[in-house]
Amino acid sequence: MTPLGWGWAAFVWGYALVWFLLNDRIKLLAYRIFDPTNATSIVKKDNLAKSDCRCASRLIIPFAEAERSG
Repeated sequence: MTPLGWGWAAFVWGYALVWFLLNDRIKLLAYRIFDPTNATSIVKKDNLAKSDCRCASRLIIPFAEAERSG
């Protein structure tokens, strides 16, 4: 089979990039249509910090209890 060359390789990469960006915009539009309350909200630092604390406490507390009992 004959190689296609760098020109065609660049064309394929460009085509894939354009379709990726287009599909990403369509996906974001679908998020807005199907879930308008969560799609437009941006995760704030406060919410992120609170969720990190809850996650960490779920991991640390059982580990600490296992150390006390064992």
